[in-house]
Amino acid sequence: MKLASLDRVLGVAFFAVAAGAALQARKFSVAFLIDPLGPKGFPLLAATLLAAGSLFVVLRPDRRSEFPERAAAGRIAAAVASFVIYALSVAPLGFFLSTALEVAFLARLFGGGVKASLASGALTAAGLWILFALVLGLPLPAGMIFG
Repeated sequence: MKLASLDRVLGVAFFAVAAGAALQARKFSVAFLIDPLGPKGFPLLAATLLAAGSLFVVLRPDRRSEFPERAAAGRIAAAVASFVIYALSVAPLGFFLSTALEVAFLARLFGGGVKASLASGALTAAGLWILFALVLGLPLPAGMIFG
């Protein structure tokens, strides 16, 4: 299969994901918000951006691109799998620990040293926790270990 054809297939698939996300976002409603847009604003914006990007890929696929090398494809697959594991681990491990481990894993996966990867994981998790918990006042899961 040519890459231009693959781009178009993936563009159509991501457009379908965007349409599904937009349909689901329209169902969001909360009785206590004063904002007329409500909780659906961000998901609708994200779906719109995804739809626009996917249409661009369908209409103007990149004819010069090449498939990633096997090692790069393996790293990409490992990163995608780690995001799924991260999403499943936030509740049991808590936001801080799961985020620190995810960032450290990604840093190590893409060539960071062990100490630097662990430090970047801890600092990123701390920075995000300060932003979400202290600045924005959002409750973050503590997990079964710390909760």
